[in-house]
Amino acid sequence: MVDVKRHSINLVAIGRQNPQIINTDWLKAYKIVPLDEPPFKELFAKKEPFSKFVSTPVFTNLALGPIEFIVDQERFQITDTAINEWRDTCIIQISEKYFSVLCHTPIRIVGINMVVKLTFSNPEEDSIFQELFFPKESPVFKAIANQNINASAALRYSYPNGDGRLILGIGELRRKEKIERMVNLNYEFDFTDWAKFKSELSQIPKVGEYWDGILSKLLRNS
Repeated sequence: MVDVKRHSINLVAIGRQNPQIINTDWLKAYKIVPLDEPPFKELFAKKEPFSKFVSTPVFTNLALGPIEFIVDQERFQITDTAINEWRDTCIIQISEKYFSVLCHTPIRIVGINMVVKLTFSNPEEDSIFQELFFPKESPVFKAIANQNINASAALRYSYPNGDGRLILGIGELRRKEKIERMVNLNYEFDFTDWAKFKSELSQIPKVGEYWDGILSKLLRNS
C-alpha cells in the first residue's frame, strides 16, 4: 500500500526584494512571526532562535525550526516542513504580515506549492502508479524500445474554482532506502494589488482540499 505524507508547503513571491531586511530582530520587532505560538514561542526564548542564518547583500537564508526564509533580489520564499493539514500552516499569516510591513515591494507573481511524498511498498506498485500518466502502450515506449523508464510529468491548467493557474507535478522515482516520489500542486496567480493578494491567499485552504481530492483519486486508481 502507498504511504502518503504531506512533506512541505511553500509560498514564493517573484518581484524585486530586499534580502538583507530579514533577521530575527526584525521579525520579532514587527511581529512578523506569531511569537506566542509554536515553534516560535520556544525558539525565541533561546539566545539564538535560528538553526541557520546566512545574509549577504543579495541573499538571505534564515531557518527557524521548520520555517525557512530564502530571499534573493527577485524571489521571496517561505517554507513550512512541519505540515499536517494544509490549512494549518502559519506561512500564509506570516507572508501577509511580512508584505503588510513591506507594502511597497514590487511583486509580479505569487505561487503556493504543496508537496506530498509517496512511498511505495515495491517497484510494481510504483509501476502501476506511473501508468496513470505514462502507459506502457505509449508510442514513446515503443519508439525507444525500453520498458525500464522512470517518468515524471508536469500538467498545467487553470484552477476550476477561481482565477489562479495550477501545475500538477509528479517527480521521478527515487530508489535509495525507499521507493518514493514527490508529487506537488502549485497554485499561481498574477499580482495586481494587495487586496487581491490577501483574497487569493484566503483561498489556499480550499486549494488544499482540491489537491487532497486529486491525490485521493490518483491513488484510488493506481
